[in-house]
Amino acid sequence: MSRLSALTRLQTLDLDLDATRARLVEIEKALAGNPAVLAARAAVARAEAERNTAGAALHIIELDNGSLAERIREAEGRLYGGKIRNPKELSDLQADVESLKRRLAAGEDQQLGAIEVMERAEAALATASEALRSAEAEAVRSNAVLTTERETLHARAAKLEGEREAAGISIPSADREVYDRLRKTKHGRPLSKLETDVCAACGIEPTTLMMQAVRRGAELVRCTGCDRILYIES
Repeated sequence: MSRLSALTRLQTLDLDLDATRARLVEIEKALAGNPAVLAARAAVARAEAERNTAGAALHIIELDNGSLAERIREAEGRLYGGKIRNPKELSDLQADVESLKRRLAAGEDQQLGAIEVMERAEAALATASEALRSAEAEAVRSNAVLTTERETLHARAAKLEGEREAAGISIPSADREVYDRLRKTKHGRPLSKLETDVCAACGIEPTTLMMQAVRRGAELVRCTGCDRILYIES
């Protein structure tokens, strides 16, 4: 195997290994926190907060109406109890009772509205809770698939690492140093293929002498445009 073909083989393995590791990272994130489940949980939390707010508002109205009803009963007890005989006092008390009844009627209307809001909030919470249960069930099924894929990818990564180590044995240290340096600065692609006599990475056309050297594969030819190592697929 020539110097160039050995580096080409190494890049192929490295790119495959990079893709495998990237997918493993995606799987670990998915297993750690399923986006659909997280979104459904957030929706349930919002629905619970709205239900609690509606419930608190309804409770306050109920307390106010209960207080008004009690005041009305007390006032009517005094009004019709026969103990008050002063006409002016009776008239004022009658006016108070009527005022309290008007306030209670308005409060009861508010209570009906608050009950409707509460019912809608409870329905929304029930819908959100059902969506969460569905998302969690789907996550269980999805996780089973992802777990199987993760095991397969771990095995593939181990195999690629072994092949990569074996491929690197025949590569001279100087060539490996150039390869590793370029791999860090060229987004994991230190080599570029010549396609129709131009560098596939940057589009620069090498000289005739460079082309001949690349075809021989006995030395490393660097693109004058992107500085990558040039190669031709056999």
